[in-house]
Amino acid sequence: MIKGLDFDDVLLVPNYSHFESRRDVSTVTRLGQYEFFVPVISANMDTITGVAMAKAISRVGGLPIRGASVDVLSVGAGGGSIARIDAGGALRVGPESAGADPGPAFYGRGREPTVTDAQVVLGRITPEHFLGGRMNVRPDLSRSAIGDLSTPYGGDATAAAAAVLRVVNAGMERALRVVSVERGHDPSASGGFTLVAFGGAGPLHACELAASLRLSRVLVPLYPGVLSALGIAAAPITKDLSAAALLTIPADGDGWRDAERTLSRLAAKLERQGAKELRRENLPLPPRERAGVRVSRFLEMRYVGQSYELAVPADSSSAAGRELAPASFLPTFHALHQERYSHSDPARTTEVVNLRVRLTVATSAMEMPRLAPSRDDPLLGHREVWFPSPSKGEGRGEGAVNGPARAAVYDRS
Repeated sequence: MIKGLDFDDVLLVPNYSHFESRRDVSTVTRLGQYEFFVPVISANMDTITGVAMAKAISRVGGLPIRGASVDVLSVGAGGGSIARIDAGGALRVGPESAGADPGPAFYGRGREPTVTDAQVVLGRITPEHFLGGRMNVRPDLSRSAIGDLSTPYGGDATAAAAAVLRVVNAGMERALRVVSVERGHDPSASGGFTLVAFGGAGPLHACELAASLRLSRVLVPLYPGVLSALGIAAAPITKDLSAAALLTIPADGDGWRDAERTLSRLAAKLERQGAKELRRENLPLPPRERAGVRVSRFLEMRYVGQSYELAVPADSSSAAGRELAPASFLPTFHALHQERYSHSDPARTTEVVNLRVRLTVATSAMEMPRLAPSRDDPLLGHREVWFPSPSKGEGRGEGAVNGPARAAVYDRS
């Protein structure tokens, strides 16, 4: 059974993602996840740790966009990303993409070399089983397209394909480091993170990325290629509203009662507006009670003098319904600031810039078919697959090597 998680689950619950069901995932992973997916044109990465992941200002392609959003980092690298040799002789991959039409040369319509074509040349995609064998594909065109890149590699198409994957994986690795190391998370911490790979080609990159980040666990969910679509289908119905607050909150408690009253009035106004809009859209909102609706509040806060905010959940777990009292949300803000920026100052005056309210209407859980046990031979066949393999030479010590390797020494190999 898949039950969609909403934005608040992402903010408040460890191990949950923002647009797919993570209830099943969280039973097999430990606290914290990196996740990424490789659709046609981009890869998305984020870190799920149980702390707030919303941000008021996002960047897409390096351009700032002001508006509440889930903190997800995207890179222009995916299965359709086009590989080329630039004027300086360097191999580049993306951000240009072949998309779905014409798509990779493998699809039989395009001629540009892409990441998917590199995977085909290395044997990691089996043509006869692609899309369940229902799609006519052209591995010969993949080899021809990648061959056009092979001059710097001595005409070796396999070496060119391996280089394409090294370049695209390097971009994904940088993005994963941005959402981990640069935010104070140690990827290799014992019992720490699991790399969750989904999307049509995400699992093909997962092991090499995990090795680069020294992650010990990789999880590929069931139906990874359509996991995002499943998440959208299962997600609850929500209505988001926000309003400027612009309240100064002194650390000494002065004016706290007035601030609480102002925020409470503003929240009530937004909730009434949201309920009205939900009813206007003929959504299943109870007419006189909130039994089927979940109301969540978030404060966009900062220290006075800062130009960026943190989204602070003001949930209903506070005592006596005082979630909008500064005494309730200030400790949360300081803790989040410490987690994100490695410093905080409880004695410093803060500001509430905006108040956001989200109304969530629960939807029915999706019943997913279970995989029936089968006695059929799961082996589909044999094929050659290329993976990087380190070599261990004479006099290099007795250290362990991860993965398959060759040992070339005096009396044996």
